[in-house]
Amino acid sequence: RTKLILSYLVIFVLAMSVFTAFVQYTSRRSIIENNKRIISGMTEQSASLLALKMEQINGALELCAFQEELQEVYYNRMHSIYALAVKLSDLVDPFYNAVRYSIGTEVVKLSLYSETGLHTYGSSIVNTEADRNADWYKKAMGERGIHWNLYGSRIYVTLRVDPISR
Repeated sequence: RTKLILSYLVIFVLAMSVFTAFVQYTSRRSIIENNKRIISGMTEQSASLLALKMEQINGALELCAFQEELQEVYYNRMHSIYALAVKLSDLVDPFYNAVRYSIGTEVVKLSLYSETGLHTYGSSIVNTEADRNADWYKKAMGERGIHWNLYGSRIYVTLRVDPISR
């Protein structure tokens, strides 16, 4: 009788061990597959958000570049220094600030680099002399279109703009 109880106990423990191992294996596998699906979904969502942010930045850059009133300032088509100063303070600064804040906090600086002799004006207009030899500047001036470049820990988004003829 003791041998029979002992053999049933061994069979029961063995069966429970196999069952526990099977449940642990299937649970672990299910958790891993679930985590893979979650990570894949998060990656796709992050990629979609990044693409949307890039489109938003591209649109803002094009808006700044091709705005006809701003091009009057960029290409120094103003009739007097006073008219230029008024446009800079009343149009350029508010416009650039509004665009930068509408994009989000990811954009640290939004600047126009002018080769028309305009002096640096705040952070909105920068004379090209300081950055003319930078790799990102050379690339932007060499090719048309929007360029995304990583230099060091910064991303430069550039767009070369030729004047809109009047």
